[in-house]
Amino acid sequence: MLLKLRVGANYSRKEVREKIRPFDAFPLGGAWSTGYVQEAAYFVIFANLGMPVGAAREVPSTYDVDSGYMEWFGKTNAHSAQPIFRDLFAGKLSPQVFVRWDSEDVSYLYLGTPMIANYTDFYEVRKNFKTIKIEFKFGASNSELASPPPDGLPSHSVEGGRLAVQVNKYERDPRLRLECIKFYGAICQICRFDFKSVYGELGRDFCHVHHVRPLSEVGEEHGVDPTSDLIPVCPNCHAMLHAKTPALTPIELKETIRNLK
Repeated sequence: MLLKLRVGANYSRKEVREKIRPFDAFPLGGAWSTGYVQEAAYFVIFANLGMPVGAAREVPSTYDVDSGYMEWFGKTNAHSAQPIFRDLFAGKLSPQVFVRWDSEDVSYLYLGTPMIANYTDFYEVRKNFKTIKIEFKFGASNSELASPPPDGLPSHSVEGGRLAVQVNKYERDPRLRLECIKFYGAICQICRFDFKSVYGELGRDFCHVHHVRPLSEVGEEHGVDPTSDLIPVCPNCHAMLHAKTPALTPIELKETIRNLK
């Protein structure tokens, strides 16, 4: 059974549950309010990234966008001999990973289905807190959320031409991409194409993300404001921005479209 969710889109816990059991009421409390739950053939993870640790049982996970590796921690005293982890490692459960960076946010970004790279039992997170640590590895289509379609930027040459779009880590960073989409909406800021209004659920939260200032002007490492340095653009406009070297600015492309009309 496939979980009909789109990588790179945002979902609440309730929406995820409805995808798995569409005809059952969402349970109040219980495992669905915790960091992970087994439901049907899925091991569903709701992970916090980069948050300060609150309660003693909380451990923020880490995710590296460049390598696609994620370190995830279980509940206190969780270990591989428990039935839920035995089934996970035996391939009987499919891991589904959802993450957020803000504890007040009820929606989680869907990272997809990773591979299990390694695990460590009785990992000492801190004094009096040992648990299982699992290292997940996401494939290229999951780790590069703003890279090749359907979740990001084209990084290949277009047949019949020499157009190429450079992918950089700022545009791949799921947190920066999420904040950009939250601010503008998943609507092209040049031609105003709205994926969800045209494609429905399939287009939910889908849009390319474009780095407004060329990296050659700002350097390889610098702070990025997702609301001013990044903007959502449709694939067509994104390709046209990079149709010239140096790339057109969004304002220039808007003016080109306006003049043609």
